[in-house]
Amino acid sequence: MSEPDPNPPASPEPAPEPAAQPAAAPAACQPSAASPPTASATPPASAAPSETPGACAPSPPPAAPEPPAPAPAAGTPGPAAPGTPALPAARSPAPRPRRPLPKDYKLRLTALGACAVLLVANIVLGIVVLTSRRQAPAPPPQEPPVPARGVVPPSALEGGGYADMKRLPELRAMMEKLRPLHQKIHKPGPIDWLTHHKEPGQTFAEYLRCEPVTLSASRKTICIQPLGEFTGTQRKIVLLAGEYMARYFSAEISVMEDLPLEVVPASARRGARGVGPQIKTPPGLSSVLAPRLPNDPAADNAVTALDLYPQDSWNFCFGQASLRERVGVWSLARYGDPDSSPEAFRLCLLRTLKVATHETGHMFSMYHCVLCECNMNGSNHMAESDAKPLWLCPECLAKVLWATGADPVGRYKKLAAFCAEQGLKEEQQFFEKSLEVLQKP
Repeated sequence: MSEPDPNPPASPEPAPEPAAQPAAAPAACQPSAASPPTASATPPASAAPSETPGACAPSPPPAAPEPPAPAPAAGTPGPAAPGTPALPAARSPAPRPRRPLPKDYKLRLTALGACAVLLVANIVLGIVVLTSRRQAPAPPPQEPPVPARGVVPPSALEGGGYADMKRLPELRAMMEKLRPLHQKIHKPGPIDWLTHHKEPGQTFAEYLRCEPVTLSASRKTICIQPLGEFTGTQRKIVLLAGEYMARYFSAEISVMEDLPLEVVPASARRGARGVGPQIKTPPGLSSVLAPRLPNDPAADNAVTALDLYPQDSWNFCFGQASLRERVGVWSLARYGDPDSSPEAFRLCLLRTLKVATHETGHMFSMYHCVLCECNMNGSNHMAESDAKPLWLCPECLAKVLWATGADPVGRYKKLAAFCAEQGLKEEQQFFEKSLEVLQKP
């Protein structure tokens, strides 16, 4: 038995496999530059694509480019640069645990709602109360108590005055008899006097309390002072107005000599405002009239054919008088042309009688009347003045009778006769009706 060879021959190593060569592109896909292109056969549609190097497989479509990464928002860290250690991700705050509602939350909500309703109700109520107070008409002034018999202001009897406290019952009874003949004052229109002049009025009792100006044995004359130029017809109307005032106030009337317009200072005159130059009324005329008055008259009326104005902001006025200084003025300027026709004459006369007695009534401390349709109503324009009557309401009639000592029956007889003479039929009928009522037992 032979021994094994200590150095056995080496086993032959297997030959290495040749490296895989890249398959050459088929001639149909990559034509040779030297040979002309040839058509390659296309396998049938049902056959699977050949995996042999000689087969031409379709190349995949190119991949669409990836959209650029959006820019990080302001304040947001972008991607870390290469080699920069990554930061730990920010943790969102843990949600707070909800507090449980109190057991009486429904009661609290109900109480809060009730408080809100009460607050709104109080606000609404306050608005309603304030609005109603603003819109509600002012309450009429409370009439002061009528002086008791034997209690009359001493100045009313000063100088042997005609006011007599024994007449108070008689005057009150007369007022009650005449009231049914008179109408309450109508609601003023947008441009009427009471719309722009809020006046409280004056009752007979209030008149007695103010210690009014009255006639007396030493003061019983009413003066009429013509100022400027007049036509013959205008002068006739002035004289008729004086005659009517004598019956109206049971006083003596004195028509003074004319004063030229030059006695009125330039500061009390201005240009036309529709009907010619204008003269400023008292106190502008007080300095003109006072030095020329006779000895202590009861009242002094200036009358002019020129237009009047009381203040620079006013367009005009029909007349104006002082309640205490016994000075006044009235104008014929806006009463039409009395020469144009008999009707125009009567209209101008009636308007003059109204303004003359109205302004003289102020000189006897009489306020504007706001109770009835009355000669002492204020007037803001001609239509309103024409709508007012020539007669007085019972309250204002009692004031005139108290201040002058006139007898109401005799006074109405004289006024009715004057109106009959001048063709003032409506006024004549009213005076006769009043006379009839007073003469009834």
